[in-house]
Amino acid sequence: MNKFLIINADDFGITISVNDAIIRVFQKGNLTSATLMVNMPGFEDAVEKAKANPGLGVGLHFCLTQGKAVAGVSSLTDNHGSFFRRGELNRKVLTGAIRKRDIVNELRAQLNKFNQHLGTPTHLDSHQHLHMNPWVFLSILPELKQRNIRVRLIAPPPDFSLIFHRPVKAFKQFFLMLLAGIYRQLLGKKTNDYLVSIHEAKSIPDTDTGYYREVLKKSKPGKIVELMVHPYLPAEDIREFYPDQDSVMQPFLKNCIHEYNLLNGLPVFKNDPAITLIRYDQF
Repeated sequence: MNKFLIINADDFGITISVNDAIIRVFQKGNLTSATLMVNMPGFEDAVEKAKANPGLGVGLHFCLTQGKAVAGVSSLTDNHGSFFRRGELNRKVLTGAIRKRDIVNELRAQLNKFNQHLGTPTHLDSHQHLHMNPWVFLSILPELKQRNIRVRLIAPPPDFSLIFHRPVKAFKQFFLMLLAGIYRQLLGKKTNDYLVSIHEAKSIPDTDTGYYREVLKKSKPGKIVELMVHPYLPAEDIREFYPDQDSVMQPFLKNCIHEYNLLNGLPVFKNDPAITLIRYDQF
């Protein structure tokens, strides 16, 4: 029985160089979809590139923690309309300072902007997985159901060996699996069974695509698996995008560049008889 594999690139639209990396990887056959950030500098360029590559599925990468809000100033932003960073947003959620209606209004604004340029998104995920926060998820759930939008769930395959050598990570994965199961029931719509990424590794090699097969081994045949990827080019625009977070972002950026090098080569899964490549709008 085949595995059904979605290969999705996050951060489409963040900068022009990231858009270029994503499109090149798609044209190599190593990508089925990407999720678009509508509030980022490379948005218009991403729209043009998506229209020129109609086989690429495009979803919404819902953003609440970077850049400016599409809906304007609210409890999600500072007085200039810029989103709070993830840590501060989570603290504000815990203290009740974030209003549900502001989350819903921002979702609607981002979806409407997407609709105006590219029609209906194939699915929705979020920057830094913020939609897995129960307060955020429950706020946007009615809108997602009304619009009949599929949602990526953060559902790592079970790895019981982590209990013995990485217990904190094992607990985190168990909690995410539990949340994903609850959210799947609430959505009432088929979505991915698992989410995997080689970004779980401390470093990513430049040439060994076997890393991808290793992370897929943990998921069962017959299941829908999303392989989340972040291909970046080593370009100035992405370095300029994170000027005040250079030391924090460097390991991530390095891994993204390595991932681009991996995915910009020969097809990794395209000719694998045990893998069926799909998009979120194809099941």
